[in-house]
Amino acid sequence: MLPVPMLAASLATWLLAAGAEGASKPVPLFTPPPPRAAPTPAPAPPPVVPAPTAPAEPPPVADEPEAAPAPAAEEPPPPPPPGAEEDLAFGDHLFDDGDYYRAVTEYRRYLFRTRGRGEAAPRVVMAIGEAYLRGAQYESAALQFDSVAEHRGDDVTSAVAGLSAARAYLLDDRPLLARPRVRRLFNNDAAAPALRAEAGLLLGITYLQADNYAKARSILADARLVNGPRAPLAKALLNALGARDRLPQKSPLLAFFLSLLPGLGHFYLGQWAVGLTALLWNGLFIVGAVDAWVQRSWGVAIILTLLELTFYGGSIFGSVSGAFKYNRDQELNWRDSVRAQYEGILKLPDPTAGTQPGALIRFGVPLDLPTP
Repeated sequence: MLPVPMLAASLATWLLAAGAEGASKPVPLFTPPPPRAAPTPAPAPPPVVPAPTAPAEPPPVADEPEAAPAPAAEEPPPPPPPGAEEDLAFGDHLFDDGDYYRAVTEYRRYLFRTRGRGEAAPRVVMAIGEAYLRGAQYESAALQFDSVAEHRGDDVTSAVAGLSAARAYLLDDRPLLARPRVRRLFNNDAAAPALRAEAGLLLGITYLQADNYAKARSILADARLVNGPRAPLAKALLNALGARDRLPQKSPLLAFFLSLLPGLGHFYLGQWAVGLTALLWNGLFIVGAVDAWVQRSWGVAIILTLLELTFYGGSIFGSVSGAFKYNRDQELNWRDSVRAQYEGILKLPDPTAGTQPGALIRFGVPLDLPTP
């Protein structure tokens, strides 16, 4: 309850306000709250209209067969843009002059102008690899041929490109990179016999270059190879492997026992001058040492004996090491001759007259292909 002074003050304030506005209009002590508005009803949802039903299709007539779709007409190749034919002709000219690197630039300009869809594009991409290969840029050639083998749909072109990539890796002394490329083609029964024979020959060379002579012999003696178009080259490499088995060898053990008589081990190796020198010097030292021992010249006898033992041991060691060196030289000479033989196989043949750079016939594969 409010205190009396405050209640009196409120009553006086109310009376003053009522007197100012007039006695006819009462002033309420408290303002009543406004009335609440009635809630607006939510709109009714629209009526659902059913979707129209599609008319049923009539059953197909069994007597009328369906017409086959007409084959799509092949679009003719777009005409070469201006300057493309000049770039190609200039690239061929540079290639024929032996300026392979500038020829590659012109070939790439041609492919850029035609977006790789020119009429001569399949030949040009192979010509780039051929230019690298003839210019001894073997890794660049292998990468170019790998790209052609991956992106070209023609089976023959892809196979020749894969063989050329393997050839480039072999010329670069990387047989492990060349081997999977030729093994797939050699084991592909659907490939042309000429392509399989070429792949088998290169596969044998990969093992030959890696000094795996037993595996190389088994590949080169395969019936698919010795009875194919590469039979003469395969038989020549087989004969070279047979010559390795017939290399003259010297026995280090026999040289050791013969060299117990100074000079005789060198005579066994065919080193007649060295053997005669060893025989004379050892003989002199032996005679001198024996005479010093007989004369009881102990100092001279000891010195001559030590010198003789040094010369005698050196003669024995020279005979044994000479036998090992003889065998090693025979092996190295055989490797050099065989390497020269298969490198001649790996190198591209001289261009056939009338053929253009990049033509498949220029890659040494024995195929009956039209000359572009």
